[in-house]
Amino acid sequence: MNHLHHRILAPSVLALVASCTSNTVPSEFRAHLAALRECESMEIFAIDPHSAFDGPIEGADRLRGCRVLARAKVELGADRAALACLVAEGLSASDGTVAACFLPRHGVRVETAGKAHEIVVCYECLTLRAWAPDATECLTIPTSNHVAAALTALFERHGLEIAGSE
Repeated sequence: MNHLHHRILAPSVLALVASCTSNTVPSEFRAHLAALRECESMEIFAIDPHSAFDGPIEGADRLRGCRVLARAKVELGADRAALACLVAEGLSASDGTVAACFLPRHGVRVETAGKAHEIVVCYECLTLRAWAPDATECLTIPTSNHVAAALTALFERHGLEIAGSE
């Protein structure tokens, strides 16, 4: 994505952050949203969408079974707030439609007090999966793809290339 596109998206992301609210986020996701907003550290991941079903691969960098193509730390500031708001906006805008593919391209890990929340999103099937600290099962919840371009732009600002976003 070119730099002009980033400049165009930046004001819309700032407007989203200003209007961000968790009132319409499903209650079962609110602890994850709080972790996104209040985390001590945040790392984002560009994921190989076709690796989710590869199984364990020795020495491979993985996030919840998906092969990590690249990763970046997100320091304190507007991008952390924007990421939390984009995730919340996607969940709030969902009409409940999902497909069965689950080919995630975006991943997030946040830590607070040594406990990690992990989120993996597929905007093709409109599904977000989230793991709470020490959880063996994930929360699977519908999302909307209308935030995918802004989230991809945020990832690209941090040097990550999202597979299939050319």
